[in-house]
Amino acid sequence: FESVVDQGSTFWMRLPLADEMTGAITLDEAADSSPPVNTMARISEGEHLILYVEDNPANLRLMERLIEQIPDVELISAHNAELGVELAESRQPDVIIMDIHLPGMNGFDALKILQEKDETSHIPVIALSAAALKPDVEKGMKAGFLDYLTKPIVVNELIDAVNRGISLNDKAGGKQNSSVA
Repeated sequence: FESVVDQGSTFWMRLPLADEMTGAITLDEAADSSPPVNTMARISEGEHLILYVEDNPANLRLMERLIEQIPDVELISAHNAELGVELAESRQPDVIIMDIHLPGMNGFDALKILQEKDETSHIPVIALSAAALKPDVEKGMKAGFLDYLTKPIVVNELIDAVNRGISLNDKAGGKQNSSVA
């Protein structure tokens, strides 16, 4: 803390980004330090495009920092579901990571639209949400998400889910990104 007489005091604390027991990374500290990414974690071979639909800037910064450490992967983002659907149609990502609680349209409604459109129905969508109760996860899986991951992020679980999504997209004949810039 810092304190100046007759002016006030400032208090702060630092919390660790990773829980060594679970490998979970908190989102609140994303801007202050780099998350420790397992250097063995890799995305499937080739260049890939991931769309992250997330309205929280700290969560987005954390995902950007995670993905920038993985070779041959580009991350694009949307701050709401409506823009996410548009980007999915125009950019044809290999995988979409979707928050559930978004302003305007929620992640479930966006998933339904993506599933109904010929241009996007082949793109696997992974839910990533703070809603972590068993009924939340069950609802997400029943809705058709490839996986339902909860916050805080467990990096290896995220990488595994993305790899499953890429593999499914490849098998479904999804667009191969020939150049990722």
